[in-house]
Amino acid sequence: ACNRNSHRHVYLYDGDAARGVEAITLRMIAEPMSLVLFLLIALFAGWLAGQIMGRAMGVVGSLVVGVLGALLGGFLFRLLATSLDVSLRHDLPPYVWSSLVALVGAVVVLLLIRAVEEKA
Repeated sequence: ACNRNSHRHVYLYDGDAARGVEAITLRMIAEPMSLVLFLLIALFAGWLAGQIMGRAMGVVGSLVVGVLGALLGGFLFRLLATSLDVSLRHDLPPYVWSSLVALVGAVVVLLLIRAVEEKA
């Protein structure tokens, strides 16, 4: 029989599953308060990335860049950790780590947008 605690998490980006510390999972985003927190983290990351990159965006633009950044950052961090065979262990609270990963991803998203705009 399967109990409530035997589910498997699908990570958007990694915390430290071996220690039971997780960043944001798809299951967490499906919960209303977790979705709100995810969107707030994404909004903050998108806004801060815009400030770092000198690109003014509105709330919607910051949110879109932040969500894309969270997904891309999670993919890049996991790819980097896998290819370098290193652990993503850290002592940061999960939402701080998630914010940093989303910020890095959002900056990469804005760099990609800048590159596409320069080509056009």
